[in-house]
Amino acid sequence: MLARTFHDDPYAAYALPDPATRPAVLAAGFSWNVDYGERYGWAWQTPGRLDGVAILLQPSSEHFSSVRLAASGYEQFKRAAGPEIWPALQERHGSVFGHCDQVIQSVVPEGYLYLDVIGVDVDRRGTGVGSGMISAVHDRVGNDFPGSYLLTFQHRTIPFYERHGYEIAAAGIEPSSSLEFWVMTRAPRPG
Repeated sequence: MLARTFHDDPYAAYALPDPATRPAVLAAGFSWNVDYGERYGWAWQTPGRLDGVAILLQPSSEHFSSVRLAASGYEQFKRAAGPEIWPALQERHGSVFGHCDQVIQSVVPEGYLYLDVIGVDVDRRGTGVGSGMISAVHDRVGNDFPGSYLLTFQHRTIPFYERHGYEIAAAGIEPSSSLEFWVMTRAPRPG
């Protein structure tokens, strides 16, 4: 489902320029991403039919360390991408996220949770699934919600996030890819 949802995402199209190989690599990547979220944060999906997924990560200096990558099946993702795709994918990912991480560190308050993924099946967009997912994310964390942030490469998603309390903290163009990006934050909710 997430591979379909993000197939035309500007970052996905840049990182995986061949649309024929993109679905399988995205599926493997999101499989790993969900496992990582379940281990080191929270991962939710819609009940019954899989219409939406959300992953929220707790703040940690250990995120994406070699130990955590190994424990969450990152090598399977690497093998699924294959030796023809993996090196270029890693280079593109490192460049884009290296730049965006620097921006995030400069504008996101310490201790904020990271809304890593929120995806709704393309056939269910505009039906309230996304609103239900993001509300569940915020409600499940509890009354002492410490604030959260996200990174998006899709301008069309900004009004959705704004309706759910997020504000643009930074925007820019990543130099190596020319991708436009937005960092959005949601203030803490007192208990």
